[in-house]
Amino acid sequence: MTNLYVVCGDERFLIDSEAERIRRLYPNHEFSAIEGEVNLDKLEQHLTAVSMWATAKFLLLKSPTFLGEKRPESEADRLEGILKVANQNGHVVLIVVYGSPDQRRKLVKFLKAHGEISIWTGFKSWEQQKLFDWMTHYAQRAGKSLNADACIALSHMGGMDLQTLANTIDQLAILLGSHRHMIELDDVRKLHGGQTISLFDFSSALADRNTKTILDLADSLGQHGEDPIKMLAVVAGQFRLFLSLIDLSEQKLNDQQIATKLGKNPYYIKKLLGPIKKMYTLDHLKDAMQQLQACDLRIKSGKQKAPDAFRQTLIKIFE
Repeated sequence: MTNLYVVCGDERFLIDSEAERIRRLYPNHEFSAIEGEVNLDKLEQHLTAVSMWATAKFLLLKSPTFLGEKRPESEADRLEGILKVANQNGHVVLIVVYGSPDQRRKLVKFLKAHGEISIWTGFKSWEQQKLFDWMTHYAQRAGKSLNADACIALSHMGGMDLQTLANTIDQLAILLGSHRHMIELDDVRKLHGGQTISLFDFSSALADRNTKTILDLADSLGQHGEDPIKMLAVVAGQFRLFLSLIDLSEQKLNDQQIATKLGKNPYYIKKLLGPIKKMYTLDHLKDAMQQLQACDLRIKSGKQKAPDAFRQTLIKIFE
């Protein structure tokens, strides 16, 4: 059944992008959409009625309840019959689900057997290189290129939120216009200055172990309303990465091998590894992680206010 598509998963932006791509494959089909509850009588009428404007229809079923709720088997059988007739009549049905349908359901097995199913998941925290590849490809679609430093900054700002990253890249492409092809770190700074870029600078300063810069940026972020617990998590995340980098380096792995093992961008690893090996030891990082855990406990137990606890911990770590 080539005219039946199911697009699902946990990454909404990728799901919507794929759904739009499929829709563009059928520009001459009469488009309509149903979201949520699907009335089978109306659905059957819609897919069998003849339109005077188009011989074929494109129906989008968005988050249909028949895939999220347990329904009688007779209802699933009827829906299967409707979809088969729709295919015979040349109609296209696209089912979009934000989540993962239960693979054990009879209807889901039917969709897998007779349709084209694609599952779209977001990038995991250890898949930095895949994220950078995605950003680079997305920028190319906008007629631009991203250098490595811009990728690093964008990933610090947008995290793994592809919608945010896509919107930012689109804005950068408009900002550059036809004057320049390459998106650089300074372009990201111009578009997103202030608190957002300071969080990127804060993360970068940790590698250089510049105590004054670290404390100044932490104070600035705090004054602009950044959550100390979030900054604590940033420090812990960076230190966990530093521990892995030093450990793998001591195992005689080169930059490329380390990047592959950690799922990181090779340029990012090369940029970090030099200052980290110079400024940190495994013992110091392990001690720092214990202090961060103690800080987190003091905050959550109410023994100390988050801003004070975070700043005192930074001073103790970097003194």
